[in-house]
Amino acid sequence: MTTKFLDTFPYTPACIEVVDGGISTTVQDGRPRLPSGGDGIPRSGFADPLAAKTANLLVGNSPEVELLEATVGGPSLKFSTTAVVAVTGAEADIFVDEDKKPMWSRFVVPAGATLEIGACERSGQRIYIAVQGGFPDVPLFACSKSTFTAAKFGGVQVRLALHLSPLAERPSARVFRARRELTLQRTAGS
Repeated sequence: MTTKFLDTFPYTPACIEVVDGGISTTVQDGRPRLPSGGDGIPRSGFADPLAAKTANLLVGNSPEVELLEATVGGPSLKFSTTAVVAVTGAEADIFVDEDKKPMWSRFVVPAGATLEIGACERSGQRIYIAVQGGFPDVPLFACSKSTFTAAKFGGVQVRLALHLSPLAERPSARVFRARRELTLQRTAGS
């Protein structure tokens, strides 16, 4: 016996499609790895802790929650659901579709919209992109979600599971899952 009851519920996965990853965009967090003891594993984490923690606080996350750290130039990210986002760090142009957005403030990216972050201007080399709720599906390694690309652990592991995502059907798509469907409720007062 089967049921059609669930066919009446619309399903929209909470995903971010990485249309263009920029020069180097990684997952980083503020939880340092286990204390170094000569094991050869770096502590990793935010290159600019002030900018990263501020981005998290602007979207309502705790300061050490994982976010995206872009080096020299930012990525282009397409959101499948509405999200509250903040971009901090080195000065760069930010657009949600054709609408220019300010740095060091939070804003809403509507479902289906693309967030585009340009190259770093003037001083600084790191741009931080925080999404309300973070990226909870990124696995911990030695108490951190931070990417260490040389050893291929931390946030880089999320790419291994992307083939399971609904957006991975497109050959160029790389997807990060958001914690939950993000809504405008938390920004109603701003």
